[in-house]
Amino acid sequence: MEHFTWSEVEWFRWIYYLKQLISQAMNKKQFLLGLLLVCVFACKDATKTSDEHQSPKNESAIEQTGDEANFSSPLNKDEVVKNIQGKWKESEYPYRMMEISGQEVKFTEEGVVEPPTFKAFEISNKCPFQVNNIKEVDKNTIILSLTEEQRCEKLKIENETLILSGYSTNTEADYKIVYKKME
Repeated sequence: MEHFTWSEVEWFRWIYYLKQLISQAMNKKQFLLGLLLVCVFACKDATKTSDEHQSPKNESAIEQTGDEANFSSPLNKDEVVKNIQGKWKESEYPYRMMEISGQEVKFTEEGVVEPPTFKAFEISNKCPFQVNNIKEVDKNTIILSLTEEQRCEKLKIENETLILSGYSTNTEADYKIVYKKME
């Protein structure tokens, strides 16, 4: 015998109840009320079930197979953190800056109501959160994970240039934010 979850059992119970209502030749108002109740409870159960199956941590939207799932970046995390320390200014929009101090980052830009604050980050080779902006990860990809916001960005550093990149679901295209080191 198959094992049913509680929501499936409830669903079958409501279908049986609905069948009984119809077979007893109830009037249209009672039938519609019963149908409405079934729909309301079915939607409630579907929401609860989808919330139970969602796990924001320790699952990445990136599907990795074989050796890719357990790779480790050839770059040293401490070395990466050391190289990104300091203040960075976006080259295309000079009113947006990023400041990195220790294991914390602060993003500053014009027009934001609340003053910017430093937030913890981690450097790794995969995103620990369920996101849809990280695609095509290989052993050389560095991921900047913002713990508080449960957000990830690809990070690349070359000389005095720091690049955050990913995939925008709004524009359905890859994006790059290029920062230059401030002196």
